[in-house]
Amino acid sequence: MRLTTKIITGMMALAGCIVFFSVSKADVQNGAGAPSGKTGSPGDGSSCTGCHGGTAPNVAGLISSDIPASGYVPGTVYTITASVSDPTKNKFGFQISPQSTTGTKLGTLAVTDAARTVLVGANKYITHTSTGNAGISNASTWSFNWTAPAAGSGNLSFYGAFLIANANGTTSGDAVKLSTLAVSENISSSIKENSLVQINVFPVPATDVLNVSFSVIPEKNVTLKIFSLKGELIKETVFENSAQKISMNVEDLSEGMYLLEIISGNEKTIKRFVKQN
Repeated sequence: MRLTTKIITGMMALAGCIVFFSVSKADVQNGAGAPSGKTGSPGDGSSCTGCHGGTAPNVAGLISSDIPASGYVPGTVYTITASVSDPTKNKFGFQISPQSTTGTKLGTLAVTDAARTVLVGANKYITHTSTGNAGISNASTWSFNWTAPAAGSGNLSFYGAFLIANANGTTSGDAVKLSTLAVSENISSSIKENSLVQINVFPVPATDVLNVSFSVIPEKNVTLKIFSLKGELIKETVFENSAQKISMNVEDLSEGMYLLEIISGNEKTIKRFVKQN
């Protein structure tokens, strides 16, 4: 399949780019939108800049969402918005796909404006339609829904490629910009809290040492994992000898709130704690 892809790329890349960036020709109407795989993501590796010359700069802020700073909650529907503008042009195109850094497509995209957006690439990409490339007052905005993936999917990014076209009938004078919106998984909602006996975490706030006590001594080893509120694993300690109270050094943590995941066998729970210097 990879070899076939290379053959297609070698023979039809130009045709694909012309389809994607056909918004620069007033007489070309492409209801299918941009062909998939043109977001400029690490997994896609292409944004069709070869058809337009130059390089595509990364520009912050072209993709936004209502995903909270604490991260996405698995199974929740969010609204993603793409916006681009140029004071001298009024034809625009885009393509966005939510992916991991390795190219895995995550979550479910859904069209909310069928006149201006369409899904392509096995519904893993969303792009403009032939009627969705016209700007208003030298700008264009597209919105769509995204359902967050299953728990444990981890951090991801919305990778997007944007076309700014002059509609002169050729690709000359057009520009491509890339933009990325990085989001994290809300680990506090992703981890199911099981009944791991009665657990106390103290002191609160913690300064040098964080203690965990159990109402009943765990039968299996206990693992403590500390995460940031964005779901980033900061440190992990495994306690092989079961005890009613265990302690973890947190002196090296910065001040703030953290999540403590406590695992023993197939059971796990999560607690919040505050670190104070």
